[in-house]
Amino acid sequence: MKRFLLIALCASLVLAFGTAQVMADAYNVTSNFGVRVTEQGSSERVGSLTIAPQEIGVDTFTIATSAGGVITLNQVITVELLGGATISRTFGADYAWDGGDAIDFFDPSDLVADPNPDSVANGGNGAAYRVYAIEGQDFFTIEIYDVANTIAAGSTVVVGHDEPTLPNAYSALCYNLVGTVYTPTDPARQLVQNSYRDNISSTFSGDINIATVKAKSVVIGLCAKDLPTDILTPDSLSQGEDCGLGSGSACIFTFEDNASGALDGAYEFTVGKTTGAKAGVGFNTLTIEKYDSVGDVWNAIVTTTVERHNSAGTTIVLADFDSAEELWAATSEIVVGATLTGPGLYRMQASYEFDTCVATAGIWVIDIYANKTPCGGSFSELNWNAVEFYLPTGIPTTALFPYAAAGGGAWFNGLVLTNTTSISITVDCTLIEADGDTYTASIVIPAHNMAVGLVADLLSPTTTGTDSAFGDEPYAIYATSDGGFDGLLFIGDGTMAQGYLPRLSTVH
Repeated sequence: MKRFLLIALCASLVLAFGTAQVMADAYNVTSNFGVRVTEQGSSERVGSLTIAPQEIGVDTFTIATSAGGVITLNQVITVELLGGATISRTFGADYAWDGGDAIDFFDPSDLVADPNPDSVANGGNGAAYRVYAIEGQDFFTIEIYDVANTIAAGSTVVVGHDEPTLPNAYSALCYNLVGTVYTPTDPARQLVQNSYRDNISSTFSGDINIATVKAKSVVIGLCAKDLPTDILTPDSLSQGEDCGLGSGSACIFTFEDNASGALDGAYEFTVGKTTGAKAGVGFNTLTIEKYDSVGDVWNAIVTTTVERHNSAGTTIVLADFDSAEELWAATSEIVVGATLTGPGLYRMQASYEFDTCVATAGIWVIDIYANKTPCGGSFSELNWNAVEFYLPTGIPTTALFPYAAAGGGAWFNGLVLTNTTSISITVDCTLIEADGDTYTASIVIPAHNMAVGLVADLLSPTTTGTDSAFGDEPYAIYATSDGGFDGLLFIGDGTMAQGYLPRLSTVH
């Protein structure tokens, strides 16, 4: 009896499996995976794809039905992005069969405002299928429609084939590859891949690849040897007795690519952070300049602000704030557009605002994303150190004055120390003569003030050793402070003089 039950059960399973296969359709996927995308690119345009029935006249797309003007979907194809890739550009577009020009485009984040396409008779656009994708998701969707019953044997669904004409760019497929497994150095991970499924258990075979990965060529670097610094000093005290809004500017990074055809055309830059943004610090504007090695000058590139985001990722506008300065301080991420002019070295200048009632000392860490519009030729840098902020006590600074003439003769040495901060600072000095004799000194300089005089009179150097009289040998001055300062040392004999600036550095 058990044997008969087992045979009957197996027969039922085979029958059920066979029935499922008969009811489902089968489709071939072909894609243009010869398109090359940049490794770790933040927004790369991958190849187009075509989905076609495997058996002409047998397999077909399952069309929607309409009753009383309400569409009931029968087939929804979902394209899954593999390897950790996500969608980097939101779009929605409706098409006729075989992928001609888009009939219509829409915002897929609000499908209520853009209901499903219906027949022209019902006030719709009569689309055969609709494609939409939403930034940040790891899939995009193809919904099949054809209430006018125009489907024919061999009809195909085509996606990503449109020329990306802005502002809508139709169905250009844009993938974020940052943090993915894809790399040009590993043959097993050189191809960006998709998988396919639908809601009626159809089978999909053919190309799973959608693009080929190439090595990144854009180099992002510091504008100078040291990280830009600023002091958290308010420009006014309008927010309270001890704090307010302050502003500053700095070159925050350079980017360079000398490959043929690189950095050419309309680009979009997203700079800053939302999650994990530094509190109380934000962008006013970003500007871009390109280096001209012939003239040894930086030429401005026209830059326009596209939108601003706060630390929650919400788009913000001036109407949300009492002043433009408050808007800027809340702009933790900014999006700007610019038309680059080809290979070369560029730099990004930031004008920023900070709220000293909120901001604290430390490094302003940002993310950098850039890509052609709508996508392609992209590059990125995560957790980039943009500016280091200090409390009003200033930047810890060291200054070296490497030479001062020996005293006792015709020459004298004068010194200027300038306090560049808004509060009083103390500058500690060590003076070392050519024979090794060492002296120390300390001087207090009021806010935004200068200390000027002969070295011996200004600093009154002292020693704890048995050194000879100060200044009987040429000497160097090593000056340090917990605040920002600058200076000048000058040497003269009453008829002629010369001077020089110190070698400055910040202590990080």
